[in-house]
Amino acid sequence: MKKNFSRIRSLFLIALIYSIGTISVDAKSADIAKTPIVDYYYPGILYGTATCVNEYGTIIYDSNSLGETYQEAVNEAAQSWNQSIGRSVIVEKSSVNAADNQVDLVLQSTDGDSYADMGYSGFGWGNSTNRIFLNKAALNDASSGKGTSGYVQLVSTIRHEMGHTLGLQHDNGSVMADLYDAQVSNNQEMLDAAQKTADSISKGILPAVPLFNKYAILNILNNRDKIYYLNNHRSNQIASIFLDSPAGKISGVTFIDQTVEITGNYNLYKLSLSPRDPYVGTISSNNLMNRTVSVTEDIVSIYGQHYYLFEIDGEEYIVNRRAFG
Repeated sequence: MKKNFSRIRSLFLIALIYSIGTISVDAKSADIAKTPIVDYYYPGILYGTATCVNEYGTIIYDSNSLGETYQEAVNEAAQSWNQSIGRSVIVEKSSVNAADNQVDLVLQSTDGDSYADMGYSGFGWGNSTNRIFLNKAALNDASSGKGTSGYVQLVSTIRHEMGHTLGLQHDNGSVMADLYDAQVSNNQEMLDAAQKTADSISKGILPAVPLFNKYAILNILNNRDKIYYLNNHRSNQIASIFLDSPAGKISGVTFIDQTVEITGNYNLYKLSLSPRDPYVGTISSNNLMNRTVSVTEDIVSIYGQHYYLFEIDGEEYIVNRRAFG
């Protein structure tokens, strides 16, 4: 079976990898330090962690070009991350009713090695689509069916590349270890991890996601205001907005198109203000009672509360869904 070595490429050749590090937090800092996070540098500006995570804390993917044969493997790889992280971060396009221009990650085949191609979206959400390219030989090997080593190898490869799109570099664990990188860098610990993973896959067993990967990703998700800090960028507004409480950040979104009437008086949040202070009063104090508005997004906070995003006179607002009856 052909070995597929992963690598991260940037669509902008002028961009340089500047440093590998982590956003410091108190909890589990020792575990987080075990996995490096991708940072990019553009001359004169240090950008935040390179990740495909959008302003809602998710990665919306589209793998339709691969065909139905491989959909299950892609979904299994995504669910492996979601179950480990403890929230739905990598979600399929149709599951959130996303349009083509709302997709963050596209999976497709290639004649070359499998790799994650993170373009300008690595510097801030919403500027281009990121891609995972999967080697055609690996796809063919997986056609032998679920539970076979070829199938598990494909799931493992997809999961590894998804790790890059989440913001992780290669490390010495069972998911992000890379055989080629280990050989080039003479990293014996990474080499041992890669070989151990290969042995497990040959038996049809997908290794579990290490805890230090989980905590590193949670660190990214919980510090999105440090990742998306481009001035006047819409993602910077939404990524850091607090709903319910100072800790009530956004965990997911479903794209909708509904015309509804506001009938209840709830707190109102305005996206054009600083994400640290988005509160602008209530529905009543802003004279929006009984207004009919077009809702474009159903937003869920990390506490499971639903909010609607709508626009009035060129301004975007978020309010609890219960305000609409």
